[in-house]
Amino acid sequence: MRANFNFAKNRPDVLAEQLAALLSETKPLAFNDLFEKLQAALASTGSKANGDMLRLRTHEKLQKFLRTGLVTKNGKEYTGVKDALSNFLKTTTEQKAHRASSKQKRAAQHPLSEAVEGQPPASKPKPLRKRKSPVL
Repeated sequence: MRANFNFAKNRPDVLAEQLAALLSETKPLAFNDLFEKLQAALASTGSKANGDMLRLRTHEKLQKFLRTGLVTKNGKEYTGVKDALSNFLKTTTEQKAHRASSKQKRAAQHPLSEAVEGQPPASKPKPLRKRKSPVL
């Protein structure tokens, strides 16, 4: 079974990247120890994710890594498969670079990105006004 590690909303999955990086460089870890290190790593990057939702997402990613063969489990400890994790990290790096280059291309082709000589840049359309909901 092949899992899909697609990027959501054109953003990289920082949690999966950090988890893969932790598992590729460390010895076998229990989930709680792994979660604490992951939380510290995410906090150092400026991420505001924490709490029970982060724990749940981490557990889901770890189970997905197990199913795809990126991680092995021995008892209650998780160990990363070096070759598979390095391939995963390489793929995510390539995807981020591709997304960044395509984003730059789209920005260059956008009509508001360049002004015609002698004319000001085109203005953005006005946002629609929100309707007030009737008070019941």
